Amino acid sequence: MASSANRNQKGQSSPASYEILWPSTWRNRGSLVGPGSPEARHLTGRTPSLLAIHGFGGTPRDVDLLLDIAAKMGLAASAPLLPGHGTRVQDLISTRYEDWLSAALAEYRTLRKHGDVIVAGLSLGAVIAARIASESPAAGLVLLANAFWLNSPYPARFLAVAEQLPLPKNWWVPKLAPDIDDLERRKEHLGYDAQLIGSALEVYRMGRENRLRLGSITCPTLVIHGQLDKVCPASNAKRVVDALGTRDTRCVILANSGHILTRDRERDEVTRECHLFLARLVAQPTHP
Repeated sequence: MASSANRNQKGQSSPASYEILWPSTWRNRGSLVGPGSPEARHLTGRTPSLLAIHGFGGTPRDVDLLLDIAAKMGLAASAPLLPGHGTRVQDLISTRYEDWLSAALAEYRTLRKHGDVIVAGLSLGAVIAARIASESPAAGLVLLANAFWLNSPYPARFLAVAEQLPLPKNWWVPKLAPDIDDLERRKEHLGYDAQLIGSALEVYRMGRENRLRLGSITCPTLVIHGQLDKVCPASNAKRVVDALGTRDTRCVILANSGHILTRDRERDEVTRECHLFLARLVAQPTHP
C-alpha cells in the first residue's frame, strides 16, 4: 500500500517524478498538427515570378499570404515543401541545411527559366532566400522574421551548448505552441509539435554561416519582423539591413506580432507591405 506521502488529499497516487519532468502526453510528439494540407503550392502567371520559402518545422501554409498576393497580381509563384517537412518530425533526422537549400534552388532555377524571380522566405526560409539572392540573380528579396540570429539564451545559447555535445540525432523536445500572439490564429498553424535538436542545429548553423553573404545582396529588399518574436530577436531586422550590399531597403517592425507574422495579429500589415513591394518591382522590374 502506498504511504500517505504518496497520496494527494483525494487519495489518488501522486505522479511519478519522471511524469512531472517528461509527461506521458509528450510521448507521441512528432506529428504534423493543425488544419490544412502541407502540399507545395504553385501558380501560373507572368513574371517576375515569386519563390516563397516556409520556415523550420512548418509548411508552405506559412507563406500562403505571399502566394495570395501573387495570385491577385497575376504572377507565377511557387512555395515548395522543404525536405523532411510536412510528414513527421523524424523525417528531419536525415536532412541538413544543404538539402533545404538545394530544394529551394531547384525551384528557383525552374522559375528563372521564364524570367526574373523575387525570392522571399519566413524564418529559416528567409535565410535560404537571402542565400539564393546572394549568389544568383534576384529581382527582389523579402525577409520575414529572419533567422540569421536566434534569441538568447533560448534557443541560441542552448543550441551553442548542444552543438558541443555528442547528442543523438533523434533527440527532440516538445513544441508547446507556435510563436503566434493571436491565440485563434495559433490554432490554425500547420506544423510539427516537436523540435528535433539535430535539425534545429542546422538552422542555427545556416544562419551563422550565411551572415557574411549578406553584403553580396544588391537587389531591392523588404525586411519585416515582429517585436514580440520569441525565436529570432527583432534586432535581426536592423542587423540584416545594415549588412546588406544594397541601400534599396525597407525595414518594418510590427509591434504586436510574434515569429510567424504571416498569421499573426498584423498579417494585414504584412500583406500591405509585401503587396506594395511586389507591385513596385512589377512596375519597374530589375534585370540583374
